Amino acid sequence: MALPVPASPLGVWGSAGDWVPFKEVRVCGILGCLLRGAALPDALIPLGGPLSGPGWVGVIPLWWWVGSAGPLHLAQPRTHMTLGSMRGVRRGLSGPPDLPVPSTMRLSALLSAARPRLPPGYRHGMWPPESMAARLRNPPGQRRRKVFVEPIAKDDWKVFKGDTVQVLAGKDAGKQGMVTQVVQARNWVAVEGLNTHYRYVNRTAKYSGTYIASEAPLLLSQISLVDPEDRKPTEVEWRYTEEGERVRVSLRSGRILPVPPQPRKDGIVPEQWIDGPKDTSEEDALAKTYRPSLKTFEEEIMDAMGIVETRRAKKSYWY
Repeated sequence: MALPVPASPLGVWGSAGDWVPFKEVRVCGILGCLLRGAALPDALIPLGGPLSGPGWVGVIPLWWWVGSAGPLHLAQPRTHMTLGSMRGVRRGLSGPPDLPVPSTMRLSALLSAARPRLPPGYRHGMWPPESMAARLRNPPGQRRRKVFVEPIAKDDWKVFKGDTVQVLAGKDAGKQGMVTQVVQARNWVAVEGLNTHYRYVNRTAKYSGTYIASEAPLLLSQISLVDPEDRKPTEVEWRYTEEGERVRVSLRSGRILPVPPQPRKDGIVPEQWIDGPKDTSEEDALAKTYRPSLKTFEEEIMDAMGIVETRRAKKSYWY
């Protein structure tokens, strides 16, 4: 018997053979997204039950209610549906006919949602967000006044670690130095030996601590890149060469300012790395040392160690 075409794409087939639309479906949580997007097998799940009134979910709250932002209301208190019919696909038992799925949660969206994000009100400093110093200065639940920073696109950022810059403002105006740290979230750069202040470290009740000099950050507007031709501050802009390479070009002389080799997250610069005595060379890592054979692992060890098996198993009979 041909089933009638339902008027609403979201609903279930009732016990009387009629199509029961959903009055309200709100799925925002992780569990609800998994149910809506994953290819789950069909399973007969009774809806309705002894909760706070007709139309409330009886069995699904263990799965759907916890992961959703609201209840799932039905027009009938007792009916059946399959997990395939939840996704709008007719896959067997009592699901509706083939209907388009309004929204499907993909695995990439789930993985992106699972990535750790900085809490609201997080204030960036000179320490990486995953360091212990940054965690101590940003305890959970602490609310701070918002710091407004001039937005600069990641592709428009022009100053990198290792560049030579000149300070334009402050007590060290006119001096040049090398950039040792960049904090793009605050438009900060730290210049080696410039804009320093002194502070105590490792200070306790019994120890006075160590008095050291520390470079305070400078805003991007307080420094300028140095032209390698005349060693004077200059403005730069991104341009493309004939080969299609994106480079920084000085507006004073037109010379190209190559970007210094940037370190990885572990602080290693691959272009400047020198192998030590305990480092495995590239030739040794790529060398093929395995030779496949038809012998077992025990037989290969016996051949390598020169062990000859002289024992013979006794004759055995199946009867």
